[in-house]
Amino acid sequence: MVNIEFDKDTKQLLLQCSGKSFHDEIEICKYLKATFNGTLKKWSISPSRLEEVKDEFQQFGISISEYDKKEIKDYFNNLKELKITSDRKNYRYFKPELLLKPPLHEFQKDDIQKMINRNRGTFIWATGNGKSFAIYSILQHFRFYGEVDKAIILTSNIGVWNLSEEAKKFVPNYNSSEILVLHSIGDIKNRLVFDDPKYKLIIMGYDTYKFVADAYYVSKTGHKSKKYQKSPLPLDKWFSPYKGIIFFDEFHLLGNPKSLRSKAILQSLKFFELRYCFSATPADKNEKCYSWLRIMDQDLINGDDYYDWISQYWSLGNRFSDYGINYESFREDKWILLQDKLYKDYAVKRGKELLNLPAAYEMDPLETEMSEKHRKIYEAFTYHVINQANIQNSKNNAGVLLNTMNTFAYLQLAVDNPLCLLDSVGFKDFNPSLQTMIERFNYEKDFYKLKILDDIIQDECIEKDNKVIIFYYHPKTLKCLQDHFSKEKTYTVSSEVPKEDRLSIIEAFKKDKGSKIIFISILIGNSSFTLVEAKASIFYEMTYSYITMEQAKGRNYRIGQEDEVIRYYLKYSNSIDNLIFENLKRKGEISSLLAKKNTLNSEEWSLIFNGNSSSIDNFFNSL
Repeated sequence: MVNIEFDKDTKQLLLQCSGKSFHDEIEICKYLKATFNGTLKKWSISPSRLEEVKDEFQQFGISISEYDKKEIKDYFNNLKELKITSDRKNYRYFKPELLLKPPLHEFQKDDIQKMINRNRGTFIWATGNGKSFAIYSILQHFRFYGEVDKAIILTSNIGVWNLSEEAKKFVPNYNSSEILVLHSIGDIKNRLVFDDPKYKLIIMGYDTYKFVADAYYVSKTGHKSKKYQKSPLPLDKWFSPYKGIIFFDEFHLLGNPKSLRSKAILQSLKFFELRYCFSATPADKNEKCYSWLRIMDQDLINGDDYYDWISQYWSLGNRFSDYGINYESFREDKWILLQDKLYKDYAVKRGKELLNLPAAYEMDPLETEMSEKHRKIYEAFTYHVINQANIQNSKNNAGVLLNTMNTFAYLQLAVDNPLCLLDSVGFKDFNPSLQTMIERFNYEKDFYKLKILDDIIQDECIEKDNKVIIFYYHPKTLKCLQDHFSKEKTYTVSSEVPKEDRLSIIEAFKKDKGSKIIFISILIGNSSFTLVEAKASIFYEMTYSYITMEQAKGRNYRIGQEDEVIRYYLKYSNSIDNLIFENLKRKGEISSLLAKKNTLNSEEWSLIFNGNSSSIDNFFNSL
């Protein structure tokens, strides 16, 4: 006889075996992959498998009380967490005035309006369809309707850089003091970030979220072990008295529900009444949908844990593991019903064809501040170059503006890599303090673009398993990069490599499954080779030449490329980096535009060397 009861705390069925067939009943529990609870001396299994349990134990006799039957029925009736607003009185309409920019396409407005009228939603939008616009639109609307005050955005490492900058584009009255951006847990000394009430928005990576949860657990218990079953985060207090809202960008990174990052998320779902997911590629395998479906609604997974959910669509057990998936047993009919339910109520899907986009997506430049040492070198060197331009002008009478324009590439050295100045012809003429600062510059510690590069590599090479091209300009930078990635197997195509050997290096990289990174000089690698195996191009350093840049873009975006290509650009805030981007945007025309000016006043000089992208754009539009 097997007694079946429902446990309210764990939301599981408890099976108690007894009688003459005790040992046979135990074997069936094992066959069903039930879990033995040593404290209760009972076997635990998901309620969704009740009928399967009844079928297997019918021969031995089953006992289940009317009370437990009612509890199980109530459990399933209350599983659905989705709430949809449909009545006209409470319906929320899309209001473009809540954002700095209106939607560019009608589908954006339609999908966002649909999602602000439900508490769960997934945007399966192709790259370039306006994901960040949708995130900040939803947040602004719920704030407008008085339901939300604070929010959390979780994303990939590189997504942290991008989404923090996108907020400035879309959110009116942007206040940086109310936004905490965590590129890594090492960014802060106090990891108890939810104790500070001033933050209205926290943007961080999935692993960082896990480290923050760990910090709270240690703070509360004093235990160093991170094996906890309930979330220690004080999010109920942090969100109060408003609803909790969270955005899961690139949610496919939660594909493994057994990973520590996924566990930290799933443990804390109770804090988020409003949940929204975003990804162009939800899962490369169907079984990786579990965490996503669990985030959306318990009803989509029937309240199951991972293995019980898997067993609804596949048989478990193969020659490698008792819990291995038998892919040949896939129940496609049940999966289709799940997809119908998902896309009817929870998800919207938009492809590239809506924007007529090519397969290459241009990321907005990823921007960071200079380190203190870097900024001092840049400012001192800029002062030196302008002073030299004044001296040169006294000789050729060509004008300070023209003389300075001829030094833009030279000025770029201090931004791209201050160590390049060590070998410059004019180093001996620098102020002694500037010489000392350059000599003491530590590329690994003081060059902050490396942090962005590491996050891109984490996302593209480790998370997505893609190959990437890193374009560089200066030989000194190549050496710094090779040192930085010394533990990785990398390839290099530089001016030092004989022309006849370059193609063989490219071909070797294509075939090498153990290598993800190739360094290519943008001056010699902008033509004459095809590398469609690389799915991302990283322009770590650039050139003022529009033609060179355009040719470099074509190395992996050409005939034979079947997948989306992403291009990354890195720049420093308030630096001459912005002049490069302005020149490329204007197809190399900034020199002719500046030539229209006879002189620049002090404010305009400051703009050229220290302005942001918006102010420089406005300046050249006025010429």
